[in-house]
Amino acid sequence: MFHEAGELKGEKMTDNERLVSEAARFAEEKHQGQVRKGTERPYIVHPRAVLEIAATMTSEPYILAAAVLHDTIEDTGTTREDIEERFGKKVADLVDAESQEKGKSWYERKSHTIEHVKAAKNDVKIVCLADKLANIRDMYYDHLEAGEELWKRFKQHDPSVIGWYYRGVMEALRKDMSDFAAFKELEEIYGKLFGKYPELSDEEAAKRGV
Repeated sequence: MFHEAGELKGEKMTDNERLVSEAARFAEEKHQGQVRKGTERPYIVHPRAVLEIAATMTSEPYILAAAVLHDTIEDTGTTREDIEERFGKKVADLVDAESQEKGKSWYERKSHTIEHVKAAKNDVKIVCLADKLANIRDMYYDHLEAGEELWKRFKQHDPSVIGWYYRGVMEALRKDMSDFAAFKELEEIYGKLFGKYPELSDEEAAKRGV
């Protein structure tokens, strides 16, 4: 969909195309050697999927650049300043908004994400929706192969608590994102993957989601 830097033959890349292309190349470099949890799949497949999903909802280049870069601050040691220097403040702000704060409990971090998304602008919500859909797609297909052993791959092993988080994010996104096909797919896969597990209240999730 988006050309890697220098791949266009006989065509001149626009500034917008170059921003997204450079972001994709940067993400690939930063995630080099990383794999998805419990698999041998290169980690970069996830940011690429998030970029592709985001592109079904917007053509805004700074959002697409942030989509492919969304895990670089949290998972690669890249700083917000690195992103801003190379890709600009709007991209850096958006990537930073997607980065969860370390040092807190799983429940605290996920609760903060839900509340943050509720109050966020649509650019943040687009990247969040793309990220969650890419993740839940992977979980769904991995669950078909691994069954209940899947949950042992994650820091949070309880599927009911993970389901609580995804349900909370969906509700935070619903008002502004529900018309997108990506949101409808997220809801559909959520039902298939988490429908058999008990739905937890916030209080129950807090007790179990340490």
